[in-house]
Amino acid sequence: MFKTAKFKKLQQQWYRKIAKAGHVEIENTDHGDKAMLYRWDSHYFASRKGLKSEAQARYYELARQFLNDHNFDTSNEKLVWEQHSEGLSIVDIASKLRFKLAFVRKCMKKLKGAFGL
Repeated sequence: MFKTAKFKKLQQQWYRKIAKAGHVEIENTDHGDKAMLYRWDSHYFASRKGLKSEAQARYYELARQFLNDHNFDTSNEKLVWEQHSEGLSIVDIASKLRFKLAFVRKCMKKLKGAFGL
């Protein structure tokens, strides 16, 4: 289907519309059927550390607010979220609190749901 003249004509129409709207093409179509991205999103955004840092700072600010406002079911859940709100990974939280990794994962899944993620 992607090799048909009809598809390629439609694709070119959409590429023109996208360009006219001011969007930047992220696909390099010079490779024919094996079109590749000009850049991977993770690399692209990693190079813009300011944006990432601002977003992370805002996330952890909200996570600390959640720590203060949320009614946790157990004190252990609150301890887990407290460590998370300080930026620790699940593995680091389990190690620091001497909790089983599975327990920390389960807590984080539950709490992130309550947090809105």
